[in-house]
Amino acid sequence: MAAYKIEFYESYGISHCGSEGDFVDRTVELTDEEVDTLVQLIREKGTSDVEALGLRESHPDIYDTLDEAYREAAMDAAEMHWLWEGYYNGYFNYDLKEVMDYCKEHLGFVYEKEENDEEDDEEEYENEEGYDDDECDAFYEWKDNYVHNVLKTDDEIRDFFYNVLNADLSIEDLYDYTVEIPEEIVFKAEEE
Repeated sequence: MAAYKIEFYESYGISHCGSEGDFVDRTVELTDEEVDTLVQLIREKGTSDVEALGLRESHPDIYDTLDEAYREAAMDAAEMHWLWEGYYNGYFNYDLKEVMDYCKEHLGFVYEKEENDEEDDEEEYENEEGYDDDECDAFYEWKDNYVHNVLKTDDEIRDFFYNVLNADLSIEDLYDYTVEIPEEIVFKAEEE
């Protein structure tokens, strides 16, 4: 089995900022036999269009492999898009104190109150949730740095959003995608 790149643009609709979507870049694994079959079909029919090739009917196993790869890539991209939307727009519903304590205990968040002589006599200011504003500001800054610079993979980001920040997201299989034959296979068919 070899991995072949699949690329497409996934559209999520229109927002106040305009059209929203992401460029999706993933791979699909195909056997040498499946690749040879695709190459032969492209050469015989003179097209790489999946519908024109009748791939769904003539080779359902190959079509299902491609379809699954495109569907999973589209769903994965949509999930990450909406998770980031939720993060940037404050849609996650979590207990701030609980999350700060968890991050202190498990993820390395440290807050040290700065000593300031001018404020020694003043009462410590707390926000409406009862937390020190300086600590909250420090946590939000730490959290942004952690999400953008410490977490390296989509799986790590998903885990943090779902399991620490209590993200709640349900992605339905509503996104359109077009099953295509990977370009590398199309080029192979056109070479000879």
